[in-house]
Amino acid sequence: MLTEGSARTAKRYLDAVGKAAGQVVANELRTTAPMQSGKLESGVGMQGRYSNNDNTTLTISIGPAWATFWGAIQEFGTQHIPALHWVARAFESCKDRCLAVFVTEATAAIMDMENKK
Repeated sequence: MLTEGSARTAKRYLDAVGKAAGQVVANELRTTAPMQSGKLESGVGMQGRYSNNDNTTLTISIGPAWATFWGAIQEFGTQHIPALHWVARAFESCKDRCLAVFVTEATAAIMDMENKK
């Protein structure tokens, strides 16, 4: 279905599906952000980017934004600060919900595309 229409239409549907699924992970990060970090829960960002030579691969990046760089320090640790792995744990706890939202949104998008024919 995505290859039958225009590339712009396909990207619009993929963006909507990816954003909905990514929002599940972003919300989990916000609720499980380390409390000692201050405003980290409000500094979770999400960004989508198309890559590959023909712009067919959508990558959604979710995590601490540049304004809250210390979230990455807390995830990976430093020589003096132990790693908390809060992002990895948050993803592990919500990956099944994320996949379910992705499947639901993708199914709805395909049905929507079929109805517009």
